Amino acid sequence: MARPTSPILAADTGRAQAAALAVLAVLAGLQVLLLAGSWWLAARRGGEMKPDLQADGAGAGGAATSALGAPPQPGQLAGESSSLSTLAFSTGTATAPPMPGELAGDSAGLTTAPTMAAPLGAVQAPSAGTAARHPELEELLDTVRQLRPLDDTAGMLAVLRRCEELQPGDPEVQSEFALTYEQMGLNDKAALYWRKLAEAGPAVAGDFYGMAVGRLKELGELGPAEQPQASTQASVQTAAQGDQVLKIGPCAVVKDPAVTQGERITLRIPIQRLVEGYIEPTAVSVDVFFYDLVNGSKVEPTRADPPVSRWVAEPVDWSGQPEEEPLDMVYFLPPMSSQEVKDHGERQFYGYVVKLYYQNRLQDTAAAPPDLAGEKEARAGAGTAQAR
Repeated sequence: MARPTSPILAADTGRAQAAALAVLAVLAGLQVLLLAGSWWLAARRGGEMKPDLQADGAGAGGAATSALGAPPQPGQLAGESSSLSTLAFSTGTATAPPMPGELAGDSAGLTTAPTMAAPLGAVQAPSAGTAARHPELEELLDTVRQLRPLDDTAGMLAVLRRCEELQPGDPEVQSEFALTYEQMGLNDKAALYWRKLAEAGPAVAGDFYGMAVGRLKELGELGPAEQPQASTQASVQTAAQGDQVLKIGPCAVVKDPAVTQGERITLRIPIQRLVEGYIEPTAVSVDVFFYDLVNGSKVEPTRADPPVSRWVAEPVDWSGQPEEEPLDMVYFLPPMSSQEVKDHGERQFYGYVVKLYYQNRLQDTAAAPPDLAGEKEARAGAGTAQAR
């Protein structure tokens, strides 16, 4: 059976279709116009640019190429034209890498181009006559600074002597030596190092020059006497040649019989002169390391009181006969409580190691028993004596 249709619906549908077709026709026309306009504009711009480029290329092809950032021409690299490299270095706005002609040295124009000044804050190379510092030096100096509040002067001197071996004459090392000797109460020896820095001048000593002058004023050591100054110069020359100046004579160990509780041992160390000439007393130092026998079987650095040193004859100058100066170093181990014995073992004096230095250069070593010669020195139980 045929379905009846509504004349009202048929009329509405026809009008909607007509409206949709009209909208689509309008949109299609707009797209065609837009495409045509774009093509026309592109064709017009291309026609205008082509004559300009041809004219520029005929008149100044090199300038146009450099303006567009093209690579430099072979003539420029070989040194035929130095205008671009000169501009890059003279403006100061940027640091250009050196051109091949500059590295090879085959272009006079490029090698004479002005160089830029180093920017503020840049790391500068050491000036002429300034030796580069040893890479281990700063680490060793940090160790010295850590030991200073602990009053471990023997440890500081041992580390500073290693610094002196790595970097002879370094101003900072010299100042640390001076501060260490001041800490030990050896102002005469400290003044010797401050004076070296002051005599070196600010060009060599840098900031340590002013520090040295200030310390010499406080110590009352502004003007060194003429005769000691000449003697110091002679002794420095002798030591700089690597000659052995002093040696350790036969040492004697004397036990104090009056001490029945604990132990008191006096170690007498004769320091003998080997060469003719003046021996600078303040340049002589002696390090002594004592060792204990623990529970009758084990050897350890002593836990005794810090050793006390005393030069037997004053003044110490190696001018008499025989040509030696004896040094006494006293070891004292007080009675130990039962708790101390439990913690650290039963202890008694076992032996010693002595190291003799002149101008911070090792001169001689002595050890007893001989098996201690290979022991690694520990700061515990160590003592240092300085001639005045």
